[in-house]
Amino acid sequence: MRPQAVRRVAVTGAGVVAPGAADTASFWSALCAPAAPQRVRQVDDTAADAAEFVGRRDARRLDRH
Repeated sequence: MRPQAVRRVAVTGAGVVAPGAADTASFWSALCAPAAPQRVRQVDDTAADAAEFVGRRDARRLDRH
């Protein structure tokens, strides 16, 4: 086995998109001062139209449940 070469890495930035945090600053704030978790009580999906996102061919392959 050959010894592995040492590689240097420089982290130049960070980006985050997470529930409750749309950017790095709000994510870091939420991480440092956590709040109680929130639950979704009700979801209104009657206005959602899957045809906007999934073609007919793929829709036939999806599970109905």
